[in-house]
Amino acid sequence: PNMNEAVVLEGLSKNALLGEKKRVKAELKRYDQSFMQKKRRGPTRAEKEPMRPLYTFYRKLKTQLNKIERGGGTTPRSGRGSSKRPPPTAEGNDSDGDDGPEDKAEAEKQAKLAALLREKGQLRTKLQKYQDQFVKDNNRRIRFQRDIVPIDREYKQYKKVKDAISKLTGQVDNEKGLF
Repeated sequence: PNMNEAVVLEGLSKNALLGEKKRVKAELKRYDQSFMQKKRRGPTRAEKEPMRPLYTFYRKLKTQLNKIERGGGTTPRSGRGSSKRPPPTAEGNDSDGDDGPEDKAEAEKQAKLAALLREKGQLRTKLQKYQDQFVKDNNRRIRFQRDIVPIDREYKQYKKVKDAISKLTGQVDNEKGLF
């Protein structure tokens, strides 16, 4: 989660935000449950540090949802509370009924970005589970290329997904005039 992801959150519908919040919360709970199974106690604040980016992203999701519920944020349907035009929905329709090519392209980018963020989260969970098991089995952290051979495919896919997210959020930022 980074600044680009926060910008993208503004373009997601309330339902998409709720779905992403549910997924992130489940991932955070899985981490805590996994920790409880291994250590027979809850993680300390320091032990939750590897999950900090996810906690930060979760807070941003909640903040955006609160804005929408108070009428201060925009959704593709509401368009209230913001001077800028709301982004289109996945179908390409926005609050003024214009569904030109730019709106459809933007909606496709937003949908693709949401899918990439979900895939990134799933891959990250798999990689984290592998790393936790590796540490448990080998009494050391992953240090060598040979250590990740069993999960190399997922690791490469994770890197590809992160690159795709970077490129896509760069396009979104450029189009919104942020850079």
